[in-house]
Amino acid sequence: MPEVIKVPTALYTRLAKHARGFDTPANVIEMLLNYYEGVDADDGSEDSQSSSADTPSAPSSRKYEKYLFENREYGKGRLVLAVVTAHAKSNPHMTYSDLLATFPKRLQGSSRGVFDTKERADEIFNREGRKRHFISPDELITLEDAVIAVSTQWGVNTDNF
Repeated sequence: MPEVIKVPTALYTRLAKHARGFDTPANVIEMLLNYYEGVDADDGSEDSQSSSADTPSAPSSRKYEKYLFENREYGKGRLVLAVVTAHAKSNPHMTYSDLLATFPKRLQGSSRGVFDTKERADEIFNREGRKRHFISPDELITLEDAVIAVSTQWGVNTDNF
């Protein structure tokens, strides 16, 4: 049986800021440990899996590829956020419909799309308790007629983008 770790609300909030498609605190902790230990979660090495015979573990299905955009390195979700942000900044009179024409929902691979309004992103977070969009104030994008939040839900669908 896994051990239960009680995490104060302030620490949990900090963890959520580092999440990419926030699934569970354990996934975020694993991602942070992998980053600081220099472990590629899917490299198949023994370092990326538990070495204890008493603790079976499956290798993580998450991939942590990095992408270069405007001389900065990003993970999948942050890459999409950076590209959409840069596009919106270079087109200051862009509307929600204009941006949707540039980045249609099908690019993300689900009905949620590449982005949504801040209000809908907040509703999803409050209803599901899962961060599915970049909703921190510094991550929101202001358009001519709306404030939007970019999806955090990126995996193999990043190839579509």
